[in-house]
Order: sequence, then structure tokens, then C-alpha cells
Amino acid sequence: MNKRHHSDYDEFTTARCERALVTLLGDIGPWSQRLYLVGGLAPRYIVGSLPTGARSHVGTTDVDLVIGMAVGDESPEAYRTLENNLQKAGFRAESSFRWQKAVEGVTVIVEFLCETDQVEPGRIFKPKEGAGSGLGAVNVRGAQLVARDYVEREIEADRLDGGGSSKVVVRVSNILSYTVLKILAFQDHH
Repeated sequence: MNKRHHSDYDEFTTARCERALVTLLGDIGPWSQRLYLVGGLAPRYIVGSLPTGARSHVGTTDVDLVIGMAVGDESPEAYRTLENNLQKAGFRAESSFRWQKAVEGVTVIVEFLCETDQVEPGRIFKPKEGAGSGLGAVNVRGAQLVARDYVEREIEADRLDGGGSSKVVVRVSNILSYTVLKILAFQDHH
């Protein structure tokens, strides 16, 4: 397990992640309606503005997205299209579920998560493996809760591709689903 210290997180790194999220959501077409932000970037959107004097969230070094996978009814082409759109946005597959992009000399990681009974928790699920799509997601207990408990937030940031500022709507895990996922992740890591 890669342990990090709070000093590894700063506003610049978190801003890069936010820019990656805006670029990704702006480039993946209808798939943006099937992605839910979880992980370290989510608290800033769950909480909104902080009270005066409150310390800001320490931040994050990656973007964790639960993907609403349609196992039976989607054609393999839909997943290939998602992969193609990720590549057009400048992301490269590190593995089937982890995509990366260099931003200002720093690598920003985007990870896809899902919940399914097709593979054991912690394993990689590839919904259309053998049909031309290698896209995968890590099977995470509780991930399906996010689709039932989320908030939509409009965020604006500069795109990573030099395309200027963009606004996107992101679906963010709400406080209950976020907390459940964090508790389950803690249990699984210990």
C-alpha cells in the first residue's frame, strides 16, 4: 500500500485533478451521465464552501470515478467509444481500470470503480472482455450506492488540452454513500 503524508497533497495537485475531471467529462460524451465522483476529490463538492476559519480539505492526487456499467444491454462498441474518447482527451491506459495523463510534469491518475457480482471484490471487472473492449473497473463493495445517493455540482476549470475554461456537471457521491465507501475501503485495507 502506498502511504502518503498530508504534505504530499496540495492545492495545485488537487486543481490538476479537478482540471482532469473537467476535461474527461467534457470529452466522453453520454458516458458522463454514468460516472460518479468518489474518493479524495469528492469532499470539496459535498461540503461546498467552508465556514470561516475551517481548514481546507487536504486534497487528492487522483480522480476516482464509479462507472455505471451496463453489463448485458450495452454493445462492445459503447465501451470502445469510451476508450477512444479517453484517448482523444489525452489519457493513456496504465491498466484496464487506471488511466493517466501527464499534467505540468505530474501524472494525474483516473481510476474506474464499479460493483458487480461477476467477480470478487477487489478484482478487475471487464464487461466486454473478448469483444474488442479492454476497459475495466475495480469491483468495490458499496459502489452501487452512489447511483442512488449523489448530488450534482457544476464545476468550472481550465481544460488540460489548452481548450480554455469549461463548465461541466459532475455527479458526486453524497455524504452517506461517500461515508459508506470510505468505511468499506478502510475495512478492506485492514
